Amino acid sequence: MEFEETHTCGSATEQPDATHRKGGHSAPERIRERAYEIYVTRGREDSHATENWSQAEKELSNAATAGKCD
Repeated sequence: MEFEETHTCGSATEQPDATHRKGGHSAPERIRERAYEIYVTRGREDSHATENWSQAEKELSNAATAGKCD
């Protein structure tokens, strides 16, 4: 079963778990993909793996927070 990410403020709807959001990618998979994009953008410098991962986590966390209802 595939779920789409939804934003339904104030309604009681079933919320998909982390492995079924954004096209079926889990949160760690999305972080890995974004960290790789950052790695490529930086010129494939191997010495920044932890920084790339942290930046990816932060970006995705900020994006998720921006999509939440107030």
